[in-house]
Amino acid sequence: MKRISLLCLLVIASIALSSCAINLSKNQVYRIVQENQVFLQECIDEGDYDRLSEIRYVQNISVGKEDSFVKCNCGGAGLVPSSSYSGFYYGFYYSPMDNPLVVDVTKTENLSSMDGGWGCKEPNGDKSYYTERIMEYWYYFESCF
Repeated sequence: MKRISLLCLLVIASIALSSCAINLSKNQVYRIVQENQVFLQECIDEGDYDRLSEIRYVQNISVGKEDSFVKCNCGGAGLVPSSSYSGFYYGFYYSPMDNPLVVDVTKTENLSSMDGGWGCKEPNGDKSYYTERIMEYWYYFESCF
């Protein structure tokens, strides 16, 4: 009986811990990029994108076709019943041409100036995307879907 109780307690604790998420502010994402500027550039120059995961809060890395961008997700949440969106995530990306890019969710790549950055929204849908420049070649992004 004690083993079953202990097992149940461990299962409940693991579920509770796995549902915890660290949500960073946009300013915190900016700081991550600014404080790791030299390391980020080394990874890009060497094409060693997997090393980007060594940066605290980088959860996963995606690389666009022919290295058209390198995206680092830093957080987000999904399936929020009180919201019109079912998910939200954010992070930063490298743009080799130093131009704002759509690196997520929307099917359109038509970015418009918006709130100090660029954004787009899916026509007749609820997907949206926002990006702004952190510093040369590096951009913040947030996606809602």
